[in-house]
Amino acid sequence: MHLLSGINLRAIFLPVFNAVAQCFESGPSQQMGQDKSAGMKVQGVLRPSLSGQAYGRKPFIILQGIPEVMSYMYMPGATAVGVTFNDGVVLASDKRIAYGHLLVSKNIKKTFQITPKVAVACAGLVADMQLLTLQIAALAKIRKMELKRDVPTNSIAKMISGSMYERRFFPYLTQVIVGGVVDKPTIYTLDPLGSVLPDEYAAVGTGAEMALGVLDPQFKKGTAEEAVDLATKAIRSASMRDSFTGDGIDIMVIDGNGIRELEADKIRV
Repeated sequence: MHLLSGINLRAIFLPVFNAVAQCFESGPSQQMGQDKSAGMKVQGVLRPSLSGQAYGRKPFIILQGIPEVMSYMYMPGATAVGVTFNDGVVLASDKRIAYGHLLVSKNIKKTFQITPKVAVACAGLVADMQLLTLQIAALAKIRKMELKRDVPTNSIAKMISGSMYERRFFPYLTQVIVGGVVDKPTIYTLDPLGSVLPDEYAAVGTGAEMALGVLDPQFKKGTAEEAVDLATKAIRSASMRDSFTGDGIDIMVIDGNGIRELEADKIRV
């Protein structure tokens, strides 16, 4: 089982951000001091970096001179899960968007249809996940015209991986679960750098640890109803302990007949 929420993004991105920031410096710069959590402050330059002190489980980018508590407010959390069953895949995510202590919205959609047989569930920055899914949906349509058949799930995962890797210096702050049924039910998990990790079930986001605590002991391939119940339990478990997760669940069921979204009154929460 792949748990991506524990990745130390500071260790990955901090050297890259510092190197890129140096490229934008013009003329001699005067050193103004050093902050242990944010790196080196240069006169006239705001260097993006990752704060490790306040990072914990939630990655976010800060700018020099901006307090960490303010930067923390702009990185929302979420929980998304994917579960395979005998004939398909279930993708689920919560609906809450919270910036720090502010609950911004209780009805944000984080599950997206890419093709008639492939969808994604995301956790992270809403703008990034919306832009990424729009781009991939357009590329998938072009690819389908070239192949003259349905685009396989692994091809969609590779498209997302390529887009995310191209942005590795300033990455999309989102984690993605790709699920679909073209030849067989498959799930792939992607981190912000575009690593593609296949699995039978997955969880990403700030509540991933709690969700996996439900998925690990209870997962078994069965019917669609059993997979929906398991995904619902996993999201609900995360919402009980993660303040960034809650306010309902969006569920997509993907099988040989296509994609259908469950109505709210049919989801037992």
